[in-house]
Amino acid sequence: MNSNTTESLRKTSSGLGFMLFAASLCMYAISLIAGFLFYKKLDTTSLLLLDVLASIVGLFIVGLLYCLFSKTNLGSVIKIKWVSLSLAAPLIMAALTISLTADFLTDLLQNSFAVFGVENNVNLSVESKTLIENIVNIIAVSVIPPLVEEFLFRGIVLGKLRIFGDAFALFLSSALFAIMHGNIIQIPFAFIVGLALAFLTIKTNSLLPAIVVHFIVNFRSVIISILLDNNVIDENILNNIYLICIFVIFVLGIISAAVLSRKKNIIKLSSRDDIPFREAVKSSMFSAGILVFMIYSILITFQTISISWLDFSKYLF
Repeated sequence: MNSNTTESLRKTSSGLGFMLFAASLCMYAISLIAGFLFYKKLDTTSLLLLDVLASIVGLFIVGLLYCLFSKTNLGSVIKIKWVSLSLAAPLIMAALTISLTADFLTDLLQNSFAVFGVENNVNLSVESKTLIENIVNIIAVSVIPPLVEEFLFRGIVLGKLRIFGDAFALFLSSALFAIMHGNIIQIPFAFIVGLALAFLTIKTNSLLPAIVVHFIVNFRSVIISILLDNNVIDENILNNIYLICIFVIFVLGIISAAVLSRKKNIIKLSSRDDIPFREAVKSSMFSAGILVFMIYSILITFQTISISWLDFSKYLF
């Protein structure tokens, strides 16, 4: 990899890293300020709207500002177009199967970590019982996050990195997506889902399929929460229905994978001969912006672990 390419890669990666750091900081600051000003005074709807505000400001507005200051043409990285059903359907089903399987394995991981007092402190939803709360809950969890997160990660981050090779862009964008979650239990899940969504975006050259999968994954979580909070269905019955759905989706995912395997070069990702994958990862990871973002995210991750352990340890000592 020549010096000009290395410098361009580091500059691009550093800029993206500082953007993600700014986005994380904005969301944290909004939550911190709201918690300080309205401690125990916010109702369910207000908490959900606060999440929406943090997501829009932290992910969407910061992303737009990054494009403005870096003189990035949104059209060159944000591609939204309809995709043929014959290509989109099997890809979406395969990505959905991978995402829900990763979610199932994450639940098992969470139960294992809980034994040692490390629990997931980041809930996708809060308890909602009224019609308004349920509607806002769905919007805050299932609609806004897929739009703004796909805009930032599969749009700006993946789009900017693809000029250095699709395989590299897929890996780094997924790693950054996972690290930003700041939770040791969510990180493996987010990385796997990130890989699936990035691959889906690369192969369809559109954000729409990834938004659809992201919406379904989040909607599954919030609708289960709403059904249980409102005592609409018995938990055991709901678990059985969920397992049946997972099995059906898994079977359809295998069928989709078989269909995709017949498509020429569907698995292959483009690369550049002048940018070896390992060197590209090394150069990007040691750029200033990525280092700052990773240090911040690691500190947040340790903070969530510490909070979990403190809550757990009071039952031991």
